[in-house]
Amino acid sequence: MNKGDLMIGSIDDLYSQLDRYNYEEPHGPAKKYFVDACISLDLLCNIYGELLELNDRLALEQAYRDVSDALNRWDYARFFYKLTKILSDENKIEWNLREGQFDCLSMASLLRGHISKTTDVNSSLLDSFLERAPKYVDSCFYIWDNEKYDESLKALSIYGLLSALSAYISYIKSDFKFYFPPEKEDLNPKIRANAKSHITKWIDKLKPLIVNSSNEKAYVNYGKTILHEAYKIGLAPNDVEIDIQIRKDLDKDIWCAINILKTSKSIPNELIKSIMDKLDERVPWYIKPRVPLALCMISEEGDKFNFNLVPKVGSIDVNKVINYVFPSMQNIPSYDDLDTESEIVDSWNDEKLQHEICEIVKESPFLSDDEKREVTLESKKRDSGYEIADIVIPIKIDQKTVVVCIPLKTGKEVGGPRNKTLPTKMVVHQILRPLQHYKEKACVILISVRFSSQDLANTIQKAKTLWNWPIVRIEGNLLISLLKYHSKIPSPSS
Repeated sequence: MNKGDLMIGSIDDLYSQLDRYNYEEPHGPAKKYFVDACISLDLLCNIYGELLELNDRLALEQAYRDVSDALNRWDYARFFYKLTKILSDENKIEWNLREGQFDCLSMASLLRGHISKTTDVNSSLLDSFLERAPKYVDSCFYIWDNEKYDESLKALSIYGLLSALSAYISYIKSDFKFYFPPEKEDLNPKIRANAKSHITKWIDKLKPLIVNSSNEKAYVNYGKTILHEAYKIGLAPNDVEIDIQIRKDLDKDIWCAINILKTSKSIPNELIKSIMDKLDERVPWYIKPRVPLALCMISEEGDKFNFNLVPKVGSIDVNKVINYVFPSMQNIPSYDDLDTESEIVDSWNDEKLQHEICEIVKESPFLSDDEKREVTLESKKRDSGYEIADIVIPIKIDQKTVVVCIPLKTGKEVGGPRNKTLPTKMVVHQILRPLQHYKEKACVILISVRFSSQDLANTIQKAKTLWNWPIVRIEGNLLISLLKYHSKIPSPSS
């Protein structure tokens, strides 16, 4: 088994399927394919992200983003209308149950992406889901309690219930806030309280069905995973144990491992071996969305995972970008002593550094009036935790759009003495996020009051040299010199 070929083949297949459904919404197994991909890529990026080589990590985060955008687009077309129509046609109950389950899992996936700051959630879409999902849950309980429905439909209703619960739990964990005017700001806590009330009511009815069912039922471990997630946020009375069962089916083995991962536990060696023995190039199409996660599961712990994926990154002349945005960089003299200025700038907060950098950018004679207005807006933007970069400026160079993304790192943020360097872990996601969102159009200019650590400097140099990523560093004395040249640092006496 060649892990690299399997990984590349799975991601290629994912993009091929995205192209196929570019102008139409998938249904049934096709919708499940994309939902499974989103679930798997979410776990992969959040659990194994730091073990991946940077090119692989970016490629997988871009894939995660692209699948999430597609789910958002498809769900937006219907606003979960089908959740209210499960029992409208007795001949289509099975189909409607499955479609409803996939809708719930889609919302849960988007909310988990919101938690990891990888994807966005449309507030109108979420509002529609929270309004309509309870009717879907009522329909699922009705099917379970009604003797006229067979065991397969009853099992499917349990999957639907659990998927709705997963979405509601993800909403609570995400701390998502709807926008309301100040006089109605108390509505967010009320919406959350209502969602929590639904969760506890559903769990009270559902938990006996899960813990008293035979472990042979495929939904039991899934149910226990959802109960564990509810327990972690204080909405289930006690924790439950996941049963580890090695099966002859690769699909079931991977799902068992996923359920274990979701409970923050290690996958047993016998399960890893079982997955490894079954994983090869002949994987059925419906399992392919989970292959990237499975490959990380079976990789040697502690080693860097290297799959040689190629992310979507543009071939951008970073020198042209710097000359366009910071043309004065060519004229900055070599200052003899910057210790006093460094001490002043090291005490600045995010807003101060953001403002001064934007003021310098606006001095560039190459920026159009529209671009300068964009910079003015960026100077007033406040940190929400979900912005793509502290400063984002779309510009035109050689008739092509380049989105200049500037992450800022202050001395206060790094902390400690002034000789403490900027660590890789603190900033790497801020380098990846613009490339994840804007792909071929992104150019990243990292501005840091402190110098990069040697590991961070090596990481950025590797990305530039091996993969030609458009990244520039302006840090330490070079940043201080730029600020001093533009008279942005007050003298100690002023």
